[in-house]
Amino acid sequence: MDCIFCKIINKEIPNYTVYEDENVLAFLDIFPHAMGHTVVIPKKHFDTPLEMSEEEFINYSISLKKALEHVEKILKPAGFNVGWNQKVQVVKLYHICTLIFYQDTMAMVAVVCILL
Repeated sequence: MDCIFCKIINKEIPNYTVYEDENVLAFLDIFPHAMGHTVVIPKKHFDTPLEMSEEEFINYSISLKKALEHVEKILKPAGFNVGWNQKVQVVKLYHICTLIFYQDTMAMVAVVCILL
């Protein structure tokens, strides 16, 4: 399989791991939109979450929560934007991106919203 995320899981490509358990690998994005931009991928290849059994989806969700708790403990962000990606990104494997917001970026977002 020529999936970059599968290669990362199989340790063929290095990454900066943020969190890992039997269900997921969470690592820093190599092209971050903000400090701490984290990608959370299932250890089993899925193109969409619709391919997961209910048990797999629940386990993935619990592991996602644990990864976010770890990021929050270390970086103490003002908030998260959690995005579900499937088949529309450069990498087609189902994954979740967590964009981290800090107090200074929250102020910029508020200004942009007011201007719109």
